[in-house]
Amino acid sequence: MIKCILIKLLYLLFIFFLLAFKLKAQKIHIVTEEFAPYNYIKNNQLTGIHTKFIKRILAKTQIEAEFHIYPWARAYNMALQQKNTLIYSISRSKNREKLFQWVGPITPVTTCLFALKSRKDINFDDLETAKRYITVTQLEGRTAHVLIRKGFVKRKNLMDATSLASAFKVLLNARSDLIGYPELPIYHLIKQQGMKPNDIIKKTHCFTDVELYMAFSLNTPVETVEIFQQALDELKSSGEYKKIFIEYQNSAH
Repeated sequence: MIKCILIKLLYLLFIFFLLAFKLKAQKIHIVTEEFAPYNYIKNNQLTGIHTKFIKRILAKTQIEAEFHIYPWARAYNMALQQKNTLIYSISRSKNREKLFQWVGPITPVTTCLFALKSRKDINFDDLETAKRYITVTQLEGRTAHVLIRKGFVKRKNLMDATSLASAFKVLLNARSDLIGYPELPIYHLIKQQGMKPNDIIKKTHCFTDVELYMAFSLNTPVETVEIFQQALDELKSSGEYKKIFIEYQNSAH
Protein backbone atom coordinates (compact mmCIF):
# COMPACT_ATOMS: atom_id res chain seq x y z
CA MET A 1 0.00 0.00 0.00
CA ILE A 2 2.75 2.44 1.03
CA LYS A 3 4.79 1.39 -2.00
CA CYS A 4 1.86 2.25 -4.32
CA ILE A 5 1.45 5.66 -2.71
CA LEU A 6 5.17 6.39 -3.09
CA ILE A 7 5.08 5.38 -6.75
CA LYS A 8 2.13 7.70 -7.37
CA LEU A 9 3.87 10.58 -5.58
CA LEU A 10 7.04 10.05 -7.58
CA TYR A 11 5.00 9.98 -10.79
CA LEU A 12 3.26 13.25 -9.89
CA LEU A 13 6.60 14.89 -9.05
CA PHE A 14 7.99 13.71 -12.37
CA ILE A 15 5.03 15.22 -14.23
CA PHE A 16 5.38 18.50 -12.29
CA PHE A 17 9.09 18.90 -13.07
CA LEU A 18 8.55 17.85 -16.68
CA LEU A 19 5.85 20.51 -17.04
CA ALA A 20 8.00 23.12 -15.32
CA PHE A 21 10.91 22.33 -17.66
CA LYS A 22 8.62 22.50 -20.68
CA LEU A 23 7.22 25.91 -19.67
CA LYS A 24 10.66 27.30 -18.90
CA ALA A 25 11.91 26.18 -22.30
CA GLN A 26 9.08 28.02 -24.05
CA LYS A 27 9.92 31.70 -23.77
CA ILE A 28 6.86 33.97 -23.75
CA HIS A 29 6.75 37.02 -25.99
CA ILE A 30 4.96 39.80 -24.09
CA VAL A 31 3.61 42.75 -26.07
CA THR A 32 1.81 45.92 -25.10
CA GLU A 33 1.53 49.63 -25.91
CA GLU A 34 2.53 52.90 -24.25
CA PHE A 35 -0.43 53.25 -21.85
CA ALA A 36 0.64 55.00 -18.66
CA PRO A 37 0.29 54.42 -15.78
CA TYR A 38 -0.42 50.76 -16.64
CA ASN A 39 2.52 50.19 -19.01
CA TYR A 40 5.02 52.77 -20.24
CA ILE A 41 8.69 53.57 -20.76
CA LYS A 42 10.51 55.45 -18.00
CA ASN A 43 14.30 55.90 -17.99
CA ASN A 44 14.52 53.46 -20.90
CA GLN A 45 12.75 50.77 -18.86
CA LEU A 46 9.26 49.34 -19.31
CA THR A 47 7.33 49.92 -16.10
CA GLY A 48 3.78 50.60 -14.86
CA ILE A 49 1.11 48.95 -12.73
CA HIS A 50 0.43 46.00 -15.01
CA THR A 51 4.06 45.59 -16.05
CA LYS A 52 5.03 45.25 -12.41
CA PHE A 53 2.29 42.65 -11.84
CA ILE A 54 3.56 40.57 -14.76
CA LYS A 55 7.20 40.82 -13.68
CA ARG A 56 6.21 39.55 -10.21
CA ILE A 57 4.33 36.65 -11.82
CA LEU A 58 7.36 35.78 -13.95
CA ALA A 59 9.59 35.84 -10.87
CA LYS A 60 7.21 33.56 -8.96
CA THR A 61 6.76 31.06 -11.80
CA GLN A 62 10.33 31.26 -13.18
CA ILE A 63 8.92 31.44 -16.70
CA GLU A 64 11.22 33.20 -19.16
CA ALA A 65 9.83 36.11 -21.16
CA GLU A 66 10.82 39.13 -23.21
CA PHE A 67 8.84 42.39 -23.33
CA HIS A 68 8.18 44.54 -26.40
CA ILE A 69 6.23 47.78 -26.69
CA TYR A 70 4.49 48.63 -29.99
CA PRO A 71 1.58 50.68 -31.30
CA TRP A 72 -1.61 48.97 -30.12
CA ALA A 73 -2.76 47.66 -33.52
CA ARG A 74 0.59 45.93 -34.12
CA ALA A 75 0.73 44.41 -30.62
CA TYR A 76 -2.87 43.20 -30.97
CA ASN A 77 -2.22 41.50 -34.32
CA MET A 78 0.93 39.82 -32.98
CA ALA A 79 -1.06 38.37 -30.08
CA LEU A 80 -3.66 37.08 -32.53
CA GLN A 81 -1.17 35.33 -34.77
CA GLN A 82 2.01 34.38 -32.90
CA LYS A 83 2.65 31.40 -30.64
CA ASN A 84 3.39 31.88 -26.92
CA THR A 85 2.44 35.54 -27.02
CA LEU A 86 0.86 37.57 -24.23
CA ILE A 87 -0.76 40.97 -24.66
CA TYR A 88 -1.76 42.98 -21.61
CA SER A 89 -3.90 45.92 -20.58
CA ILE A 90 -6.60 44.66 -22.95
CA SER A 91 -10.34 44.82 -22.34
CA ARG A 92 -12.42 41.67 -22.66
CA SER A 93 -15.48 41.76 -24.92
CA LYS A 94 -17.83 39.40 -26.75
CA ASN A 95 -16.03 40.08 -30.02
CA ARG A 96 -12.66 39.21 -28.50
CA GLU A 97 -13.73 36.37 -26.19
CA LYS A 98 -12.82 33.46 -28.48
CA LEU A 99 -9.74 35.13 -29.95
CA PHE A 100 -7.57 34.75 -26.84
CA GLN A 101 -7.01 32.81 -23.62
CA TRP A 102 -7.74 35.23 -20.80
CA VAL A 103 -6.00 35.90 -17.49
CA GLY A 104 -7.47 38.37 -15.03
CA PRO A 105 -9.09 40.67 -14.41
CA ILE A 106 -6.23 42.98 -13.50
CA THR A 107 -7.80 46.40 -12.91
CA PRO A 108 -11.05 48.27 -13.67
CA VAL A 109 -10.99 51.39 -15.87
CA THR A 110 -13.41 54.21 -16.61
CA THR A 111 -13.49 55.46 -20.21
CA CYS A 112 -14.86 58.88 -21.10
CA LEU A 113 -15.25 61.33 -23.93
CA PHE A 114 -13.35 64.54 -23.13
CA ALA A 115 -13.40 68.01 -24.69
CA LEU A 116 -11.01 70.89 -24.16
CA LYS A 117 -12.20 72.99 -21.24
CA SER A 118 -12.01 76.03 -23.48
CA ARG A 119 -14.76 74.60 -25.71
CA LYS A 120 -17.72 76.32 -24.05
CA ASP A 121 -19.93 75.20 -26.96
CA ILE A 122 -19.52 71.52 -26.04
CA ASN A 123 -21.77 70.53 -23.15
CA PHE A 124 -23.65 67.20 -23.19
CA ASP A 125 -23.82 63.77 -21.56
CA ASP A 126 -25.17 61.42 -24.24
CA LEU A 127 -23.69 59.65 -27.25
CA GLU A 128 -26.35 60.85 -29.69
CA THR A 129 -25.24 64.44 -29.19
CA ALA A 130 -21.58 63.34 -29.36
CA LYS A 131 -22.18 62.16 -32.94
CA ARG A 132 -22.39 65.81 -34.01
CA TYR A 133 -18.69 66.20 -33.16
CA ILE A 134 -15.46 64.56 -34.34
CA THR A 135 -13.94 62.14 -31.81
CA VAL A 136 -10.37 60.82 -31.91
CA THR A 137 -9.56 57.55 -30.18
CA GLN A 138 -7.23 54.53 -30.18
CA LEU A 139 -6.84 52.54 -33.39
CA GLU A 140 -8.30 49.04 -32.78
CA GLY A 141 -9.11 50.02 -29.19
CA ARG A 142 -12.23 49.16 -27.21
CA THR A 143 -13.52 52.74 -27.26
CA ALA A 144 -13.46 52.82 -31.06
CA HIS A 145 -15.32 49.50 -31.22
CA VAL A 146 -17.97 50.73 -28.78
CA LEU A 147 -18.48 53.99 -30.68
CA ILE A 148 -18.78 52.19 -34.01
CA ARG A 149 -21.43 49.87 -32.54
CA LYS A 150 -23.29 52.99 -31.34
CA GLY A 151 -23.39 54.45 -34.84
CA PHE A 152 -20.19 56.46 -35.16
CA VAL A 153 -18.56 56.30 -38.60
CA LYS A 154 -14.84 56.36 -39.37
CA ARG A 155 -13.63 59.37 -41.36
CA LYS A 156 -16.95 61.08 -40.67
CA ASN A 157 -17.17 61.65 -36.92
CA LEU A 158 -14.52 59.17 -35.73
CA MET A 159 -10.73 59.43 -36.14
CA ASP A 160 -8.00 56.87 -35.38
CA ALA A 161 -4.72 57.55 -33.59
CA THR A 162 -1.86 55.13 -32.96
CA SER A 163 -1.31 56.29 -29.37
CA LEU A 164 -2.76 58.44 -26.62
CA ALA A 165 -0.02 61.04 -27.14
CA SER A 166 -0.87 61.42 -30.83
CA ALA A 167 -4.61 61.48 -30.09
CA PHE A 168 -4.12 64.23 -27.51
CA LYS A 169 -2.14 66.30 -30.04
CA VAL A 170 -5.05 65.96 -32.47
CA LEU A 171 -7.39 67.33 -29.80
CA LEU A 172 -5.05 70.19 -28.83
CA ASN A 173 -4.60 71.18 -32.49
CA ALA A 174 -8.39 71.36 -32.93
CA ARG A 175 -8.41 68.59 -35.54
CA SER A 176 -11.00 66.83 -33.37
CA ASP A 177 -13.62 68.06 -30.91
CA LEU A 178 -13.45 65.14 -28.50
CA ILE A 179 -11.05 62.43 -27.36
CA GLY A 180 -12.27 59.02 -26.19
CA TYR A 181 -9.91 57.30 -23.76
CA PRO A 182 -9.65 55.73 -20.29
CA GLU A 183 -9.62 58.36 -17.56
CA LEU A 184 -6.44 57.55 -15.63
CA PRO A 185 -4.05 57.39 -18.63
CA ILE A 186 -5.18 60.72 -20.08
CA TYR A 187 -4.83 62.42 -16.70
CA HIS A 188 -1.36 60.90 -16.35
CA LEU A 189 -0.29 62.16 -19.79
CA ILE A 190 -1.47 65.73 -19.15
CA LYS A 191 0.30 65.85 -15.79
CA GLN A 192 3.51 64.52 -17.38
CA GLN A 193 3.36 67.47 -19.77
CA GLY A 194 3.35 69.89 -16.84
CA MET A 195 -0.35 70.74 -16.91
CA LYS A 196 -3.30 70.17 -14.59
CA PRO A 197 -5.97 67.91 -16.15
CA ASN A 198 -8.87 69.92 -14.72
CA ASP A 199 -7.48 73.07 -16.35
CA ILE A 200 -7.21 71.47 -19.80
CA ILE A 201 -10.07 69.01 -20.35
CA LYS A 202 -13.60 68.28 -19.18
CA LYS A 203 -15.69 65.10 -19.24
CA THR A 204 -18.67 65.06 -21.55
CA HIS A 205 -19.79 61.43 -21.32
CA CYS A 206 -18.47 58.30 -19.54
CA PHE A 207 -19.03 54.65 -20.38
CA THR A 208 -19.71 51.75 -18.04
CA ASP A 209 -16.53 50.69 -16.24
CA VAL A 210 -14.67 47.77 -17.79
CA GLU A 211 -11.81 45.62 -16.55
CA LEU A 212 -8.43 45.14 -18.16
CA TYR A 213 -6.90 41.70 -18.64
CA MET A 214 -3.89 39.81 -19.91
CA ALA A 215 -4.59 37.66 -22.96
CA PHE A 216 -2.56 34.80 -24.42
CA SER A 217 -2.60 33.76 -28.07
CA LEU A 218 -4.70 30.67 -28.73
CA ASN A 219 -1.66 28.57 -29.63
CA THR A 220 -0.10 29.08 -26.19
CA PRO A 221 -0.16 25.96 -23.95
CA VAL A 222 -3.18 26.06 -21.63
CA GLU A 223 -0.85 25.11 -18.74
CA THR A 224 0.93 28.44 -19.13
CA VAL A 225 -2.38 30.30 -18.97
CA GLU A 226 -3.46 28.44 -15.85
CA ILE A 227 -0.15 29.08 -14.09
CA PHE A 228 -0.42 32.82 -14.83
CA GLN A 229 -3.99 32.95 -13.52
CA GLN A 230 -3.04 31.14 -10.32
CA ALA A 231 -0.04 33.44 -9.78
CA LEU A 232 -2.20 36.55 -10.32
CA ASP A 233 -4.79 35.26 -7.84
CA GLU A 234 -2.02 34.70 -5.28
CA LEU A 235 -0.69 38.21 -5.91
CA LYS A 236 -4.13 39.63 -5.14
CA SER A 237 -4.72 37.56 -2.01
CA SER A 238 -1.29 38.39 -0.58
CA GLY A 239 -1.95 42.13 -0.55
CA GLU A 240 0.97 42.79 -2.92
CA TYR A 241 -1.45 43.59 -5.76
CA LYS A 242 -3.18 46.35 -3.79
CA LYS A 243 0.13 47.84 -2.69
CA ILE A 244 1.45 48.08 -6.29
CA PHE A 245 -1.81 49.53 -7.62
CA ILE A 246 -2.09 52.25 -4.95
CA GLU A 247 1.58 53.20 -5.40
CA TYR A 248 1.22 53.84 -9.14
CA GLN A 249 -2.27 55.32 -8.91
CA ASN A 250 -1.08 57.95 -6.45
CA SER A 251 1.93 58.82 -8.61
CA ALA A 252 -0.36 59.56 -11.57
CA HIS A 253 -2.40 62.26 -9.78
